[in-house]
Amino acid sequence: MNTHIDFGYNAYSTFEYIPFLLLENAVKYSPPGNAVNVFFEQDRNKLEDRVNSTGPFCDDTSIVFEKGHRGEGAKKVSDGSGLGLYFVKTLCDIHSIDISVSSSKSDSLEVNNVPYGNFIVSLTFTT
Repeated sequence: MNTHIDFGYNAYSTFEYIPFLLLENAVKYSPPGNAVNVFFEQDRNKLEDRVNSTGPFCDDTSIVFEKGHRGEGAKKVSDGSGLGLYFVKTLCDIHSIDISVSSSKSDSLEVNNVPYGNFIVSLTFTT
């Protein structure tokens, strides 16, 4: 079964798991009281979605999509299996959605000896 997204993008029903997993991941790793923001930008044939949160700093974002991977900071902050972003990446690949992650370290935010910073997951849909 396909779901139709407003700007003409067809998706399988499994698409619905992508935002759920991204938001669950952002909330899980954000310190209490910190916001999780979602931004959308659309032009003629492209939609970009960004989930922006405060999360444990990750110095090597190239491996966050690997099955079972958990950053050192993430291990100290919360239980997990390292499957959330792996599943998101798998679903994005099935739907031909480009996904990327960036993590920047904050000079002022550290909780229980874990450095935090801005963590952004970006999805780009092209029709």
